[in-house]
Amino acid sequence: MKTIQKLPKLPVFRSERDHKYYCEKSNKWLKFSTTQVCNELTEEAKANIERLKHIWQPRGETVHYCLEQKMLGSLDIDMGEYEHIVKPLFNHYLFKHFIPMGVEYMMSNPDKDVGGQLDLIGYDYETEQIRLLDLKTKGSTKSGFYKRERVGTHYIQ
Repeated sequence: MKTIQKLPKLPVFRSERDHKYYCEKSNKWLKFSTTQVCNELTEEAKANIERLKHIWQPRGETVHYCLEQKMLGSLDIDMGEYEHIVKPLFNHYLFKHFIPMGVEYMMSNPDKDVGGQLDLIGYDYETEQIRLLDLKTKGSTKSGFYKRERVGTHYIQ
């Protein structure tokens, strides 16, 4: 098996208040985030997301935190009221042969004035590929998980 190393932390940080990225290497605030660049939503869809934020935000933050802790090697993870979502996620086939290289990993391209954060980047030793994973949570667990490729990212819903 290949030796997989963690990626070094890059000189990028995000202001949580306004969701803007700063590149320390180029000493500037970046104009765009990957969310802005990749956003394909209509104004109506954006309004619905905002209207339901009180429901999806705690779920999304908790599930993301649990996956982050799992990928960082924690064995004692408080899943709270979202255990019914987190346990199946941990058992998802993508994580059976996945070695994390970066978790909640911030990156930027100052020349393009864009910054962003990956949920996960890692090595899939079954397919021998580097995978970028972007986790999206949903309210219903009845339809299970699915993935689709989007801008080179595996998108798990």
